Amino acid sequence: MTGPQITKAVGVGDIVIEPFHEANVNPNSYNFTLGSTLRVYDDEVLDPRMPNGFHEINIPTDGLVLEPGRLYLAHTREKLGGQIYAPTFAARSSVARLGLFINLSASLGDVGFVGQWTLQLYASQRVRVYPGMAIGQMMWWRVEGEIELYDGKYQGASGPRSSDIHLDMDLKESRWALPRFGLAIDGQQSGPKFAALAKWSEHVPVPPAFSVPVEFTDRSLDASMLAKLEEAMTDLRTTVGSYYFEGLAKVEQIAADFRLNDRSRAVLAAAIDELRDEPDARFAVRSSAVDEDTSAASNAGVFSSVLDLGADEEVFSAVEAVWRSWYAAPAVAARVRAGDFSARPRIGAFVQRMIAPVRAGVAFSSELGQRVEISYVDGLGDALMAGTATGTTITVEGSEVPDELDAVTAVVRRIAHAEGRDVDVEWAEDDRKCWIVQVRPVTASLTSADRSDSPTFDASSLYGKETPSVPLGDVASIYAGYVAKRGPAHAIARTYGLRTGAGVVLRFNRAGLAEVVETGRITSLLPAESAEFVADLGDTVRQIIEPVSQLETVLAQTLHGRADGGFGYAIVREFIRGDAGVITRLQPGGVHVEVSSEGLLAMNRGTAHASQLRISDDGTVVDYADVPATFVGIVESEAQSLIAFSRAMEKKYGPTTLEWVIRGGRLFFTDYSRTDISHSTISARQNMIAPGTAQGPVVDLRPHDAVLSRLSVGPAVSIDHSADLSGHAGLEAVADLIRSVPRKPIVIARSPYAVLSVFLDDVAGFLFEGGSSLSHLGILLRESGVPAVIGEHEETVDEYLIADGTVAAL
Repeated sequence: MTGPQITKAVGVGDIVIEPFHEANVNPNSYNFTLGSTLRVYDDEVLDPRMPNGFHEINIPTDGLVLEPGRLYLAHTREKLGGQIYAPTFAARSSVARLGLFINLSASLGDVGFVGQWTLQLYASQRVRVYPGMAIGQMMWWRVEGEIELYDGKYQGASGPRSSDIHLDMDLKESRWALPRFGLAIDGQQSGPKFAALAKWSEHVPVPPAFSVPVEFTDRSLDASMLAKLEEAMTDLRTTVGSYYFEGLAKVEQIAADFRLNDRSRAVLAAAIDELRDEPDARFAVRSSAVDEDTSAASNAGVFSSVLDLGADEEVFSAVEAVWRSWYAAPAVAARVRAGDFSARPRIGAFVQRMIAPVRAGVAFSSELGQRVEISYVDGLGDALMAGTATGTTITVEGSEVPDELDAVTAVVRRIAHAEGRDVDVEWAEDDRKCWIVQVRPVTASLTSADRSDSPTFDASSLYGKETPSVPLGDVASIYAGYVAKRGPAHAIARTYGLRTGAGVVLRFNRAGLAEVVETGRITSLLPAESAEFVADLGDTVRQIIEPVSQLETVLAQTLHGRADGGFGYAIVREFIRGDAGVITRLQPGGVHVEVSSEGLLAMNRGTAHASQLRISDDGTVVDYADVPATFVGIVESEAQSLIAFSRAMEKKYGPTTLEWVIRGGRLFFTDYSRTDISHSTISARQNMIAPGTAQGPVVDLRPHDAVLSRLSVGPAVSIDHSADLSGHAGLEAVADLIRSVPRKPIVIARSPYAVLSVFLDDVAGFLFEGGSSLSHLGILLRESGVPAVIGEHEETVDEYLIADGTVAAL
């Protein structure tokens, strides 16, 4: 504004300048003068989160010298402001030429402020100031847009005012850190659930809410806790389900210690206070994870929501509970099944003002809202959402709508039409209007092929002649592998009178699983004598071994993250632990046999020590040592069938290693592995696992025995494949140790652990304290030409020579 415009505006009251002197009007500003009081902070360090001490100085008529490097809060003698124009101010040019700053960084005033202005005086050299001196100039600007008048903490100021930033610092931070409706929402931080509500809050009634985004709770996540979570998730990935429930429990236990820090609580409290419209207001804290309510999956019921909260502490605890639900077993199980082993949380939440509904429920549209299925209960709808209440269900088609459901039907149809797809809406109705509390797409993947509204439990024989007539979802590739490999072998074994274990492939929904449990049908899935089972739930969750009593619990894991009616899939096999594991190999003149009472799984994974015997071509057991007579008798009783079967398998597949379990005085055939005959012939020398000569420095891995054993008990590493074991801290330590020596080493280990196969290119040879020559690693060692021996290690030896079973210290 020009000087004459300023004068005119003062005359009509659009600008306040008291006292006003026309002589102080400039061509486009007004000169204001310095008041008589200065305020100086007492402390060297100022804290914006609390009041800072100060003292005041009166400027004498003969002036006061300002010292360089010191902040003085001064004030205008005039009261300035108004409700029409936006004011700014600066030092007079003549004052600035003295090296005096009157404004460090806050030159813009708000429309609506009227009062004495606080100046920030800062001198570049010693300078004297006088009360009433013309020190600065104020300008006024026309504004565009709707005017919102200032009503803040400095309104009506008189004299210099210290910073009161502490009064609303938490609130100011909450307004950018905790997004409200009406702002641009980042779905990767606030989650699709909150983003959808924010979008629809502009068009339909939605209870007020604010988001608690991923990055907000992240700042309360301690680095040590994240490191522990990363270690636990890496362990779940590298053991591929072998320690599945133990791993889920460990992750949940680590996350149980999560708490919001004090700063986050203070910011949350400010947002809650602003959301609180009355003293006894109640709130809900709802999950809003980044993979929740997407077009691909709803993850309904996986994450927590907490209703009917009042005090701030209750809301804090609920936010923490929602965050921890990201690491609860259902959520981790759903991610692991999908191959997601990330440890970092990707879950937001939102705090929403609750209403007191007369009825609440859920509504699903179909045919873009032409058909709306509505389920509801009186009062709060949480029991209906949780599945613990059935409520009333009504299907609305066309214009025939019950009066009491007219509002919710209209809103659902409006949303479906606008979205261009069918929607799943949670709603609540009080005595004023119908409120929307959640909007999500009807999950695109829930076609008639992978969901059912009726209880479904399909079970087919794993190795039967008839293939399942239904889709097999997560276990399709595993089923194909089992049937293609083991199916024919099991059939051949049965033709020779040999026994095989049972197995089923399952497809079911939540209602179907509940039904077979209630009727007792679940106990008939496996033979009555089965004490344990082994389950595969998908490519990333394999070989879960549990007692039969835990079958329902394991199957329920596959339903985590599925919408109601969605199918879970599993392959369940009889786990025959038996009295001993047996591995056999057809060789010239008979069959090489290894037996261990530690079990077949332990033999395969290299954690068991085995005894050896040989069956001659006529079926006589010879050359046995340290094998219990009972086991010798069982093997001999079935020797003829075993030899005939071994020859049939070699004819069909080439050289094979066969795997068995002894139970109830009988041999049960379980599996086989194909091998290379040119490198894998078993030596008669019981201490030699793989022939060849090697020399190198000693690397002793026995202190890492627990890690090697854990990573070997499972399907992560096998004869024909190796899973990605990168990132496992324990295994990386072993790798560093092996690769730290100048030449390929002779590695000392307790047993031929399967996981050691990842180091075959880095090792000259192996010396084991015990083990099975027919273990998976033993086979791979012979195929790779890496010498290996069973023997004792002398602690003072730094280098060994291995030569076809002989070990010499160098």
